[in-house]
Amino acid sequence: KNDSELEDLVFLDPEWITDAVYTVLADKELDRNNGVFTKNWLFELLGDKYTREEKLKILLLIQKKEFDFCYETKKDSFLVPQILHDVAPDQANEWSRKGNLNFRYRYKFLPIGIVTRIIVRLNHWVKKDDNECDLVWKSGVFLEKDGCVALVKEDISKEGLKVVDISISGEPNFRKDFLAYIRGTIDEIHQRSFKNIEIEKMIPCV
Repeated sequence: KNDSELEDLVFLDPEWITDAVYTVLADKELDRNNGVFTKNWLFELLGDKYTREEKLKILLLIQKKEFDFCYETKKDSFLVPQILHDVAPDQANEWSRKGNLNFRYRYKFLPIGIVTRIIVRLNHWVKKDDNECDLVWKSGVFLEKDGCVALVKEDISKEGLKVVDISISGEPNFRKDFLAYIRGTIDEIHQRSFKNIEIEKMIPCV
């Protein structure tokens, strides 16, 4: 919708794209590869059920924010965050919030997939480790922009409630702008996918 690359695409079968997505999610190789797949792998997996043109359109569609399904990490290689293993890197375990700009979303009920949607939406800012691998896991991500580093992750508050915490280090003015963009992205996800969700927004005690 309103996308020149897809304006000629008509879904004659409403399950056309859904079937393709479930085919990808059900394949055990995707889990073994920690959510990473290649264009060639996808095309082979989809088989003869789709033409090459349809496969190209499927690949384009699943990268759109309407799906929040995957993003391209390098040429013809993609990552599905919801398939990531939930093992945080050492950097996350060693992170200190003291002196940082911190913000919290607290939920009575945290829907599955909010953080993985954040990862897809903000993939252009995902920080890489020394091996040029994205610092992402199923419940968290490191982001980097204008010399600032942000840790965004799911956690549990002292009250036992699920939270999404944002902690940003860096130059004060830049990190304020960074927080505003991250919050805007999360608010848009809430509005688009979880309209009636109950949320408290706060600055957490450190």
